Amino acid sequence: MAHKPAHLLLSLLAIAGCKKTVDTKGFEKTLAAKVADLGFTPGPVTCPSGIEGKKGATFTCKVEIEKTTYDLAVTITSVDGSNVQMDTKWAKGPAVISKKIAATAPKALAEALGTTVAVDCGTEPLLFLEAGKAKCKLTAGHTSSTLLLAFDDKLEVTGWELDPALLGRAKLEAILTPSVAEKTHPGVKIDCGPDDLITRPADGLLWCGMHDGDQDQKIRVTVTPELKVEKWEVATPP
Repeated sequence: MAHKPAHLLLSLLAIAGCKKTVDTKGFEKTLAAKVADLGFTPGPVTCPSGIEGKKGATFTCKVEIEKTTYDLAVTITSVDGSNVQMDTKWAKGPAVISKKIAATAPKALAEALGTTVAVDCGTEPLLFLEAGKAKCKLTAGHTSSTLLLAFDDKLEVTGWELDPALLGRAKLEAILTPSVAEKTHPGVKIDCGPDDLITRPADGLLWCGMHDGDQDQKIRVTVTPELKVEKWEVATPP
């Protein structure tokens, strides 16, 4: 249920006047089993009774997951004899499991940024998407940023961006060192600060230290919006 609409097959119950209604009590048990399949301990699941078993009929069930109640929209898509085919989807839209995203995202982000990071997607068990995207928080040491994750129709992560944009300090120093060493001294060392992640300023200008033997100087580094080092130059900070 968290990843895409579920297609469920249920039965009809006959009532007075030969009208047939959906077996929503049985449906509640089915939904509870689906919640368990997602890795949660199912809470109460309640669906309205007396729903007529006809194509196009809709109703809403209440599903509790880890003490948070969600509305699940149900639509009857077909009726074949005593069998009813139904589609389900969360009323708030597509959703992913918060703790799974928080557990899997840091590895790819750490590889891209060159440092260990933590991802927090909130306290609710489900994370709902807006226009195919979801917001979490990325943290490394004292630095944090809003992490915006993009998903495809199968709810697989297809990309990410940070606001504000961050650069991995170690990677930045590794990129700068060969270029600076070529123009200054082979043993030069570059120091871009104590934080593992550096926020890219709006103007793209960063300051790093250049240590060449007993001489210390500052270099001004220009970083593009795509987080590429455009140029560097020895300069005095304003």
